[in-house]
Amino acid sequence: MLSAAPCVHDARPRFAARALAGLGYDVTLLCRSTDLAPPAERVSGARVLRADFNDLAPLDKSRTLGPFMRLFLRGVSLLRRRFEKRGKASAARLFALVQEFWSIAAHGEALLATTPDRPVAVVHAVGLPALAAAGRIARRTGAALVYDAIELERDRNARYMPLFHHLRLRIERYWTRRADLVVTVSEEIALQLSRDYDIRRPAVVHNAAPLNLVEEDLRYDLDLPEDAPLAVYIGAGVNDRGIAAAIRAVGERQRFHLAVVGPEEQAFRARYRNLIAACGAQGLVHVAPIQRPDQAAGYIRAADVSIAAGAPTCASYAFALPNKLFQSVASATPVIVGRTPALRRMVTNHAVGECVDEREPAVLAAAMARQAARKGAPEYMAARADFLRRYNTLGAICDWARLYARLKKAPKL
Repeated sequence: MLSAAPCVHDARPRFAARALAGLGYDVTLLCRSTDLAPPAERVSGARVLRADFNDLAPLDKSRTLGPFMRLFLRGVSLLRRRFEKRGKASAARLFALVQEFWSIAAHGEALLATTPDRPVAVVHAVGLPALAAAGRIARRTGAALVYDAIELERDRNARYMPLFHHLRLRIERYWTRRADLVVTVSEEIALQLSRDYDIRRPAVVHNAAPLNLVEEDLRYDLDLPEDAPLAVYIGAGVNDRGIAAAIRAVGERQRFHLAVVGPEEQAFRARYRNLIAACGAQGLVHVAPIQRPDQAAGYIRAADVSIAAGAPTCASYAFALPNKLFQSVASATPVIVGRTPALRRMVTNHAVGECVDEREPAVLAAAMARQAARKGAPEYMAARADFLRRYNTLGAICDWARLYARLKKAPKL
């Protein structure tokens, strides 16, 4: 498996690796190095290795990348280092992304060279940045190619230069049409991918989350009394994810506390300090430490309501079914979503929460009170049980088993 993410708090590659390892596959997940995790670890039977994808050393022995591409990547690396020395972080990051996009293939080759007696049967790319590398390795080794499209790349929250954006989409089109299996996270994204690239509708494996109890929970860490109403948001503290709406709602209804589980506190405070003050929410907005994906549901179980009221600012947001939905339901916490169609469909069909216009703080605040009152109620618990019968970790493992069984080149278990 290949991913351009560090795979520390990234649920999708970790859950997929665990599922496939549980099915008996010998799984190695190669991802980007980070200071937050060791260069090698085990995740329930799967081996996770982290590498610096901007390291040029593997290029010398690469057979997947030709002489021109190796020369191109050295030039990109030179420009990246120059911008770093000049303190131009955004430009340096752009060149780092370009370099990573192609050099992952060389790092994957270097990994395979360490086990020449164990040929690779499947190359599994998680996300577009790993797809080109996975495709090249699969073509050279004769392995099956699996593409897990975790974003709708045509319209997502990230913005790229027009030429780079066009190139990314051309690469996705090329390799998506040649993949042995294409998987994604929601029915809406699957339908859009089939329309965009004129392919068979991709399969869907949902981000089902386990409920693993942890010793300390969110309320304990925040030192909040049991009777203090608590709303929670799980995820990065970035724009357009519903955090600003939740802060305004907390200011609207002063008795609620809001905990944001995930961001670095200093960066979060810098981004939202003025909004918190303007809304009168001082002392009510808290930052909690980020949790590993398999621990998040257990950590937030003491919250009264979960907020997933992201704005549909791009198609990728509008059609996504993020981890926070499944983590919230697993933790028995009613969830409030905004105008995003995919989340609205899931919450409405299964009655595990409520849909609101997240642009209206008073409406969101009233919904918080209604859903907090449902916490633990028989009607909600019955709806939750119905949801979990359909979307659970065992079901996700079975989905991967069924899909991998279709691969003609995959080993028989």
